[in-house]
Amino acid sequence: MSTERASTISLGLTVTSFSGLYYDSRVSLDSFFVEPLSNIDLSVQKRDFAGSPSQCRLALNGLLRAITDFAFKEDVFSEDCIDANAMLVLASAFSFGSRWFSAGNAHRSTCPFRGESAKAGAVEKNVPTVCLTGNFRVGEFADSDGFTATVVEIPYQDPRRSLAVFLPAPTSSLVALEEKLTAAKVLTCLRRLEQKLVKVILPRVTVHCVTDLKHHLKPLGAVSVFSKTSDLSNMARHKELRVSAAKQVAVFRVGHRGAKQPDAKEAVRNAVRAPSGSPVKKVTVDRPFLFLVIARNPDTVLLLGSITRPH
Repeated sequence: MSTERASTISLGLTVTSFSGLYYDSRVSLDSFFVEPLSNIDLSVQKRDFAGSPSQCRLALNGLLRAITDFAFKEDVFSEDCIDANAMLVLASAFSFGSRWFSAGNAHRSTCPFRGESAKAGAVEKNVPTVCLTGNFRVGEFADSDGFTATVVEIPYQDPRRSLAVFLPAPTSSLVALEEKLTAAKVLTCLRRLEQKLVKVILPRVTVHCVTDLKHHLKPLGAVSVFSKTSDLSNMARHKELRVSAAKQVAVFRVGHRGAKQPDAKEAVRNAVRAPSGSPVKKVTVDRPFLFLVIARNPDTVLLLGSITRPH
């Protein structure tokens, strides 16, 4: 089967996903197992792990970089993951990027950004930023709410998608915020946001995270699939067949650009108009923060993460 990736491009939104199952040439997968996989966009390919492990690693790492538009440099799969004894390797990638709703006023600049250790004397670092002004949903939350933070929801050009930024109060920290937030608190918080004219200064960053699924699947009960005692006889009639490595790379780009279509630009011009004398709330994201990419109808969290040190 050919290597494919699913990509959605609509209204400035780009979502790319890929999943692949790679098996060694010594293994003959059962057709009854392979055929249904074509219905779920899973790429199934044979590799010569035993004969050319380094070449297999090079090809797979290069593929994941290319799928995510070369957002990172380090290898996803190392020699410890794929060697001459590798049997089955699972790889997946997810990349999300979009244009902002704000078009003409998506100004670029730089701004100091301080890490969690700044209070201990760490030097602030100037990072590229984007400045967005519009009628955004925003709210302030205090100790009585269970956490102290400023929350602002910034729409993407696709009206069904938005970015919610949870910025800890200057007296708090990202660690404290993450400890106190729960799914219920997040939902309650988003419902309480109010529409206001807001000026947001946000770092322009590309975030990536490589997750070793082996560490997360084992606590869920998938222990034996990574050992010689695994029973994968429904996949192939091969003794000691096991999953040698399973990794996922996720990439998130904080939007750099505004809307492209003329109608979207006109909507932006209308959105930033406010009665004369109306105050503009300023939110400067200059310290570690938590973010959610949200989809509407139905309400879904597409991505959850945090940024501690923009590069």
